[in-house]
Amino acid sequence: MKKQEIINLFPITANITQEIIDKAYLGDIRKCIGALTLKTVIPENDVIWGVESGGIYPNEVGEQAVKITTVEKTNMTDVTKPQEVTFIMVE
Repeated sequence: MKKQEIINLFPITANITQEIIDKAYLGDIRKCIGALTLKTVIPENDVIWGVESGGIYPNEVGEQAVKITTVEKTNMTDVTKPQEVTFIMVE
């Protein structure tokens, strides 16, 4: 997905499922709860996530990542139960 296509998606809501929680690797920016949840709505792009924010890399050479957080300011390392989150862009 190109950068503008990614930008046009936000805000976007996704579900953190029990399956995501069970297969996530805390400390791995590409396999943690935040990254796996974002991949459910944007599967074709490289996604990274920290604790409360992350980024989506466009499929265009030289483009910077679109910076993302959640409306709820969810600390993904504290998530233990399924829940809904709304991802937004960081200005």
